Amino acid sequence: MYAIEFETDITGKYLELKEWQSLLNKHARVIILVDEEPVSGEASEDLGEFQALQTTRRSKPEVAKDVAVVSMEDDINNDVF
Repeated sequence: MYAIEFETDITGKYLELKEWQSLLNKHARVIILVDEEPVSGEASEDLGEFQALQTTRRSKPEVAKDVAVVSMEDDINNDVF
């Protein structure tokens, strides 16, 4: 087991992992430590959005682990661009 540690300024709701390809299909534990108290109100809105996404996902079929998602993305990008 090894650790990936980085610091960043959060400027949106998503964080980008560099070299994510080496982490694909691996189990990971993500820990976020913040030095300050959260801004009031913002967390509850994001929680509601997350729960809505979870509800939507439950109604979709499971994706088999052997599906080549990256290959599909490449095909879609080639068709669009």
